[in-house]
Amino acid sequence: MEGRQLNRNARSSEPSDRRVRPFAREPEFWRLVGYAVPIGVFAGLAGLAFVSVVRIGTDLIWPKDLALGFFDGEPWWIAMTAAAGLLVGLLRMWMRVPQDPSGALASIQEARVDWRTAPQTVLVSAVSLIGGASLGPFDAGTRSGGAFGEWISERRDLPEQMRQVNTLSGISGGVGGLLTSPFISTLFVAEIARPRSDRYYSILIPNLVAAFFGFFVFFATVGPGFLRLFEVPGYEVAEWHFVVAIALGAL
Repeated sequence: MEGRQLNRNARSSEPSDRRVRPFAREPEFWRLVGYAVPIGVFAGLAGLAFVSVVRIGTDLIWPKDLALGFFDGEPWWIAMTAAAGLLVGLLRMWMRVPQDPSGALASIQEARVDWRTAPQTVLVSAVSLIGGASLGPFDAGTRSGGAFGEWISERRDLPEQMRQVNTLSGISGGVGGLLTSPFISTLFVAEIARPRSDRYYSILIPNLVAAFFGFFVFFATVGPGFLRLFEVPGYEVAEWHFVVAIALGAL
């Protein structure tokens, strides 16, 4: 009986050595927080540069007094958008952009962005937007930041788990700048990435740090949102517009 009690006491003392240490006591966690600062700054600058290029290009090519009502368009608009589409195709061939690059959501889910093809993809996105394509800066913003996180991880020869966190930090930094809401952008990335419960906060905190620094870059430059870079004119919606929209959608 006494021997069993000694064995039980011995077993109860063992888990203290085997117990998982809190992630905040791990050096790797603080390294990730340190990496999150330059990654977030770069992501914010890259996103800001992208939307600025798109704005400048749009202002140079398209007149500012566009009439956006039905039948108010000009024939040269068709030629302009067609030329932009041709240029996009030529750029993809010349720069060997992947036929089916992972989109923003896939990049978040996989926690991977190919930094070798990211610049080409971002350039093609900018040309598409300037030429009149119905796209947004979200993919380019996430791709730029994520690619930098991936690149710096490879340069430092970091383990796979740290690489994934740095990639997600870059994406959070880009989204935090574009949305100018670091909390929402961080939760958005975490919701899609769905990290394991035992790693949730060790990933969430570096992502939040990167999102804050991406937000600071945008807020210090353009104020409360990147949408201020694009002035959308007022538009009066009529009921028959919905009928036309459905017909165009079906077509």
